[in-house]
Amino acid sequence: MTHAPAQASPAPSGVAGPVSRWPFYAVCGTVLLIECAFTLYKEVALHSSKYSVLYSTADYGSGLVRRGLSGEFISLLEHVPFVAHGDFVSTATFANYLFAAAYLAGAAAVIWALLAGKPVSGRATVLACVVLLLPGWAEQLAATRGMVTVGWAVLAFYCVALFKSRSDRQAVVASSLYGAAMAVLSLAHEAAVFLYGMGALLAVAVFLREKSGWFRLACAALSLAPGLAATAVVALFGKTGNDVVARQCAKLPDEVISIPLMGDVEYRKYAYTLVFRFFSMTPRESQEDWLKAGPVALVLDMVVGLLVLLLVMKYISHVSGVGSRSFVEILVRDRVNVLLLLAGIVLWVPLFLVAVDWIRFWGQMTVDIALVRILCCRDSMADQPALTRKSRVLAAPLLASLFLLALLPVSLMPLSALKDPKGAVAELYDSVLKKAPRECLGA
Repeated sequence: MTHAPAQASPAPSGVAGPVSRWPFYAVCGTVLLIECAFTLYKEVALHSSKYSVLYSTADYGSGLVRRGLSGEFISLLEHVPFVAHGDFVSTATFANYLFAAAYLAGAAAVIWALLAGKPVSGRATVLACVVLLLPGWAEQLAATRGMVTVGWAVLAFYCVALFKSRSDRQAVVASSLYGAAMAVLSLAHEAAVFLYGMGALLAVAVFLREKSGWFRLACAALSLAPGLAATAVVALFGKTGNDVVARQCAKLPDEVISIPLMGDVEYRKYAYTLVFRFFSMTPRESQEDWLKAGPVALVLDMVVGLLVLLLVMKYISHVSGVGSRSFVEILVRDRVNVLLLLAGIVLWVPLFLVAVDWIRFWGQMTVDIALVRILCCRDSMADQPALTRKSRVLAAPLLASLFLLALLPVSLMPLSALKDPKGAVAELYDSVLKKAPRECLGA
């Protein structure tokens, strides 16, 4: 028995039909292109390589040192004919373009997971526009810290892999590959496993929630253990001291450079003050830095960071139509998920104890949570009504606020230094340059 083809029912009143949605999709696509272009512009033009290369100067020429893999990667690029530029800074700048490309590839993977498969919805399209504007992710790229920036791409691919996994083997392979990548990145920056650990643990808790508790714990161990082990090896056996710092300073040109918000500064002194001194810093000196920032500034950083997190979560709820309660219920559905959530929080504690740029950490924590949250509500969005014109209008100010947050250089320094950045740098100079090796003091 044959049936007549079903007739398309007219669109309900107040809801745009398929044809009228095309202008909306065109606008969202344009926003995505603008975001990609702006991201690269910040890396190439706004963000001078003079700062970013500081995280790639260490190498293994004097033995095992922190972040030594970054410098070894730059040295490897110097032997590639079409890459070599004759000096360290130029070659490291080219490497930053590779890191930027990896970042965009990770963002593209998340966008693909949102838009592929089922018919594209307006809600998923708007969320895709937000991916590149997540506070912390955009700023991490703007203040590219060497190979550690690739960690955002690795985390994004891991979240997508678990979201799309259909078997235990796929989840185990994805967790193993992520763990191996974190081990490598931990040799490029000792904080890598802590920066992205919460995102990895939340991905395991949310996307593998139907698996047994032991399986989730095993995947969590595969994703974290290699990075933690690599960090421990470097911390226990890595060389420190002024001889390591002097070797890094010698790689930089002895010149005066212009830094946004700070003006003209001596390059080597600036490098030692913000980065290199940590290679010879004792735990007591690190604690002094933390106390010098003052409780008011740190609390202010905490409040602003928390507001940014709440703003992003509210925006995701508004656009997706899926409230935060369902996401929280998944995270606390059983003891294993609660344990993974607590472990993710604990991973941030060392960073907050040894550094003062808390607002940057909150931005990066926002990305860890938002990546998982966005993908988690992907399937649930199919059951939500289409975005009405009023909802799109209400979403515009939130999207604009995220764009402004991506513009602000919040990752470069804590809020306490923004009031008088030149004074903050001068104060650091007076307190730390006394211990700097001769190579870092310039001519």
